[in-house]
Amino acid sequence: MTLLSVSHLSAALGGRPVLHDISFDVGPGELVGLIGPNGAGKSTLLRALMGLTPASGAIVLDGEDGGDLTATRRALKVAYMAQSRDVAWAMPVEALVALGRLPHLPRLSPMRAADRAAVDAAMRLMDVEAHRDRQATALSGGELARVLAARALAQETPLLLADEPAAGLDPSHQIGLMQVFHSLAQEGRSVVVSTHDLGLAARSCTRLILLDRGRVVADGTPEAVVTANNLKSVYGVEAYFGEVEGRMVVLPLGLSTPSSKEHRA
Repeated sequence: MTLLSVSHLSAALGGRPVLHDISFDVGPGELVGLIGPNGAGKSTLLRALMGLTPASGAIVLDGEDGGDLTATRRALKVAYMAQSRDVAWAMPVEALVALGRLPHLPRLSPMRAADRAAVDAAMRLMDVEAHRDRQATALSGGELARVLAARALAQETPLLLADEPAAGLDPSHQIGLMQVFHSLAQEGRSVVVSTHDLGLAARSCTRLILLDRGRVVADGTPEAVVTANNLKSVYGVEAYFGEVEGRMVVLPLGLSTPSSKEHRA
């Protein structure tokens, strides 16, 4: 059983190929980190999975062809946290989080007790209950990021796609967010999260997919993917590797020598 199946996915932006023949599956209970340098295609891949970027190939969401899904049906299967965090209009935080319940509600119907409970739980998980009545446009960048994460959590989908959700968060909220994602995976749901924080990805994710120039370079456990050779060849960096309480620690230390990056030119 898979919640997401991607087969031979390719995409172009402005006529320039960005993704090349990408295939992978995500099963229930996985927390998958999508890593790679700037321009590797991480955001384009997530947008393609949501049907927001045209792509060739096959995408199956929870057993259904992604191309056949209506917007509402897709929203019941997958929630998406975009990298952009713009809120175009002033509205209370609670109302913004409650938008995550729209796919579950009949047209023009008020929220039910279960919907309110989902909103309250999501706000509690993301530590934004104190901002319930504040206008979303008055929040700091980090506060807004947590509110938008709460909106996606309130959607209560089997699959969550998150594009750089920890960017701009302080360390405690970065760790807290990944712990929430880990809890979702333990419940049998799945999360695919893109990140530039290799340390956070290696410590938190059950699996990593490394992209470089639109192709999958490595796919497996953090220990199998975040290797000295991969960091040199893909990122052009040297790193420290260690282990704390059974979990991998990786810390980029500096640029690798030019000779180790020559094949990327």
